[in-house]
Amino acid sequence: MKKRNLWIPFMLLVSSCSSAAGTSLRSSYFDSEFEEEFAYHFEEEGKILTDSEVSNSSDPYLVLDGLYGEDLSIGEGTLKLPSSVKSESLGKSFEVRMIGKGAFKNLSSLTKLVLPSTLSSVGEEAFSSCPSLNEVDFDGDSALSYIGKDAFSSTPFLEKEREGNFYLGKVLLLADKDQNGEDAVSEGTVSIASRAFSSSKYSSLVLPDSLKSVGEEAFSDMENLTSADLKNASSAEGIFRGTPLKSLAYSGDVSAEGLGLTSLKSAQITGKRPCADVLKNQTNLVSVDLSGTEFLLPGSFENDAKIESVTGTDALKFSGDSYLLTSTGFGKNLPDGDVYLGTSYLGTKGDTLPVLKENTTGITGDSLINQGLSELPEGLVGIGEEALKGNDFTELNLNSLEYLGNGAFEGNEHLVSVSLGAECSAGSASLKGCPNVSSLSVPSSLSCEDVFGESSVSSLKSLELKGKGTVAAKAYAGCPSLENVSVLEGTEAVLSEAFRNCSSLRKVSLPDSLVRIEKSAFSDDSSLAEVAFSEDISLASMEGFLFSNDSSLQTFGWEENKVRFPKTLRKCGSCVFQGCSLLEEVLISVSSSFRKDFSLYVLPYAFSPDWDFDPEGNRRVPHTAVFVS
Repeated sequence: MKKRNLWIPFMLLVSSCSSAAGTSLRSSYFDSEFEEEFAYHFEEEGKILTDSEVSNSSDPYLVLDGLYGEDLSIGEGTLKLPSSVKSESLGKSFEVRMIGKGAFKNLSSLTKLVLPSTLSSVGEEAFSSCPSLNEVDFDGDSALSYIGKDAFSSTPFLEKEREGNFYLGKVLLLADKDQNGEDAVSEGTVSIASRAFSSSKYSSLVLPDSLKSVGEEAFSDMENLTSADLKNASSAEGIFRGTPLKSLAYSGDVSAEGLGLTSLKSAQITGKRPCADVLKNQTNLVSVDLSGTEFLLPGSFENDAKIESVTGTDALKFSGDSYLLTSTGFGKNLPDGDVYLGTSYLGTKGDTLPVLKENTTGITGDSLINQGLSELPEGLVGIGEEALKGNDFTELNLNSLEYLGNGAFEGNEHLVSVSLGAECSAGSASLKGCPNVSSLSVPSSLSCEDVFGESSVSSLKSLELKGKGTVAAKAYAGCPSLENVSVLEGTEAVLSEAFRNCSSLRKVSLPDSLVRIEKSAFSDDSSLAEVAFSEDISLASMEGFLFSNDSSLQTFGWEENKVRFPKTLRKCGSCVFQGCSLLEEVLISVSSSFRKDFSLYVLPYAFSPDWDFDPEGNRRVPHTAVFVS
């Protein structure tokens, strides 16, 4: 048997783990006084940072998660939270910008709270059930713009009698609920807290342009309020629950039903892309203004049979279903012929044959079934459910497409090639019953079953996966004719068994963005000869049995007939190359600056059984370690 050489620097890694805030094993960044008082973590732009990410982040900040020990740092009943804390070890200070969910709840001796001027957010139940808390002060001008649900519930502070509206920072915490008529919320208000106006007697509200968010049930049970204009503020669930609102203008980020509304007669949607079912089940709705709206998902008007007027549709690019046309007074009063809202095709009334305009950007569900179509306009952004079922397409280049409904091209038997947009959101089985599709280009998050309604298909030969996302477990496993797979930039992971048992698969191309490949992702692919990627790939982990029984594999990396481990690789799992009998050598690429501390964790039996065995370490390792720069 020919002797094989393994050129690889090898060191067994034993990693240490830091525990979560609140335990004695956490990393310490600050002086002992702060470390002994507060539980905390770091974030940047809403993302929780690991210990290793803190020093390299451009704008990290502190989130306080509570105290160590009950009432430990409350001197004479006062808790004063710091505005910033300096870390000597990192050489910089960190602002305190957030208080975590439930961080300081149930503090029995807390009577006064002093919040820092840097604070922007107080989490849900952060100070709830503090039975002695009756005073909350700010240290200077406040940046506070969000207070979560029940942040001060069951405290004397919340239950105090006050005149007029009460603010904490830029948040309207409590409205004056004893007043009638109109209330004008102050300009500069950024947020209205949960239940702020609940059960108040106002019949009219004037909300400012500065308003960005409204908390849960903020306007609930207001028996006199019949109209509201939220402008572009984001909405929480149930904000109008129990309120007999007749007219609403808002962005459409939560469905009207989700807001607690059942009696709307008129609605204005100002957002470009309102949520699914935005006005569903508004059975009293008569008029709709869509000024500024570009994209309406299926179900937007379901069960709204009383709609008579739809205006402001000039900007509309896609309307997801045909309900407006087929089941409302608005649709019934339209003349015969092709019907459009903006540039979205809704359907054709009467006996005339449909003709799509060149500038058509959307096609409504069920609208063009069995029409013998073989071409589509360029620039489509949305196609509804079963919209083009049973037609005669052979090739579809839909790279501008952002939404594809369930079964949209079902039964297109002549279809051979399909390309969707990288960020396209696709429903289930959009290509069901398309038995001749051999070339497919789709977002990496879509699996074979998502696209075809089957876990594997016999026709598929070439596959391109694109856009941000993860290739799902078993995504294309068992596709017998699949020959080439290209995973494009943006994809970060290929999950377990994603391409297992693809017997015809010969070549796979991986992007620089790829970080990990999970267990058996390409195992039992007996024809796989080449897995290509550049030396700039970010690959850090290859899990066990990854290429197990891939007896044709010769190339892994950027050089033909060589196996090159990228410089970023830190783990090679057990039996990764088991049964890859054609491998001659394995090389590791690493910058010379990393020579002293570089390490690679290789689990037992990573390579073929005839590699030299190290009984002491119970793993197959090389006789020597050589860096390849």
